[in-house]
Amino acid sequence: MSAIVLSGVTRIYPRPDGSRRAVLSGIDLAIGEGEFLCLLGPSGCGKSTLLHLLAGFDRPDAGSITIDALEVSRPDPRRQVIPQDYGLFPWRSALGNVLFALEARGVRGALAAERAHAALALVGLSASAQQHPHQLSGGQRQRVALARALVVEPEVLLMDEPFGALDAFTRYRLQDEVRRIAEDRRMTVVFVTHDIDEAVYLGDRVVMMSADSGRIIRDLAIRLPRPCDRTGSAYLAIRREVFAAFALVHDGQDSPRAGGRADQVRRAGEP
Repeated sequence: MSAIVLSGVTRIYPRPDGSRRAVLSGIDLAIGEGEFLCLLGPSGCGKSTLLHLLAGFDRPDAGSITIDALEVSRPDPRRQVIPQDYGLFPWRSALGNVLFALEARGVRGALAAERAHAALALVGLSASAQQHPHQLSGGQRQRVALARALVVEPEVLLMDEPFGALDAFTRYRLQDEVRRIAEDRRMTVVFVTHDIDEAVYLGDRVVMMSADSGRIIRDLAIRLPRPCDRTGSAYLAIRREVFAAFALVHDGQDSPRAGGRADQVRRAGEP
């Protein structure tokens, strides 16, 4: 497990006209060991940028990111990213794609095969080990991507809207799988989404980002029994609250410039 601390994180991108845009502005955020945190916000609010900084793919222009008190300066196998587009090699089988993660770390032979098969079994794909990505459904390809990330036993799992292109039934099944695996392995998970239901269902916390200022404006702890009942009164009450807050974010009415309360931290459902 790993604890993550972001302090004053700012990322600025140049515009074509020569001006500069702050995609992230002074982000302060602490993520506890073994916590499942959902980053929620509209498209273009900086969620994926923040995830890339956590992964070490990019560096902030100001501020710092530490994991277990060590600064994040580059990618690390202890942090695994699952992107939206699966990122699988089409010429490799499902097993071959999982093996690649181990080969890249010098693990080969019988040990690698044993670990790869175990990872595929964990996500329910043992029977599809020899199939190639074009022979798999979207949900199965995402399971392969998940198995490839899990086979190296990461401490932090970073997921960038991984289920956005899937049908509802497949998405629900994979949400259950990810939540179960995260709890079993006690991983720290940062999950990017713009889906309110998904954020409430999965997250121990939902951190909401503003539409245009690159800031965190809501930080809600979600207290729901696991597994969560999507039709239960507790779930629906929290969903309504998050939806109302999200509507304000989307309309630009809840931001530091608009007089909204930024960086609010409390338990969803409490006054």
